[in-house]
Amino acid sequence: MALVKTGDTKRATQIARELLKVDPEFTISGFLSRIPFPVESMSATCRETLRAAGVPD
Repeated sequence: MALVKTGDTKRATQIARELLKVDPEFTISGFLSRIPFPVESMSATCRETLRAAGVPD
């Protein structure tokens, strides 16, 4: 997420691909269901940045 926020989307995408090789079932919704954020804006930022990196919804 930090890489997307700092503008390094290319590297973020590479890491997302590596993550999906290790855990092909990883999704944004699954992640957010396991890690509940106390503030909606935090989960929205998480969702947006993971999506920008190529993680499936």
